[in-house]
Amino acid sequence: MGFFGNKERDVERLMAEHIEYVKNAVAVLVELFEAYFAGKEEYRELSKKINDLEHEADIARRKIEMKMHEGAFLAMFREDFITLSEAIDKIANKAEAIADALTLEHPEFPEEWHKDFLDLAKMSVATFAPFMDMRDLLDMSLEEILEVAGKIEAAEQNVDKIEWKLLEKIFNSDLDLARKLQLRDFVRRLGAISDLSEDASDILEILVIKRRI
Repeated sequence: MGFFGNKERDVERLMAEHIEYVKNAVAVLVELFEAYFAGKEEYRELSKKINDLEHEADIARRKIEMKMHEGAFLAMFREDFITLSEAIDKIANKAEAIADALTLEHPEFPEEWHKDFLDLAKMSVATFAPFMDMRDLLDMSLEEILEVAGKIEAAEQNVDKIEWKLLEKIFNSDLDLARKLQLRDFVRRLGAISDLSEDASDILEILVIKRRI
């Protein structure tokens, strides 16, 4: 990354750990819905796994902030690194919120929409892929970052299309209003994963630009 010192190396390691925890948390979401749709009680264990991973991500984020307050990196970059870690952490928080809602509410998803919800989950999770190796991303040039940001934006737009089509199916169905609203909330929560990934991408783009000035 071009930064030196023990504190900076610690932050690099912690950011890599943080990304790994968040990546694993969102990846389990697909398994969670697959198990839930199959009627397997395993979904409860998967929900707990997401909660545990989100907790570990929180710990890593707090350690990053502590290192920043101890003087890691130049002052002009510290806030951006903290903002980036917070933005990425929100993705794990959203995964946890989805897992908790599924476990507590026990929603009934029409079987003909199972594939739609799984496709939405997979596409939303896929938008996080560029953040899976933080060291590589922070070493990339502005041009490479812009290319990655473009891919995230394109993926987010695809998620929006899937989200809209699924919402149309829900509100054009004969389900009662309460179930429609419940399913709508799950669609929006899943879609929010891609929105938050795009937000984190924007913050990373600003960080890279500032490093080049």
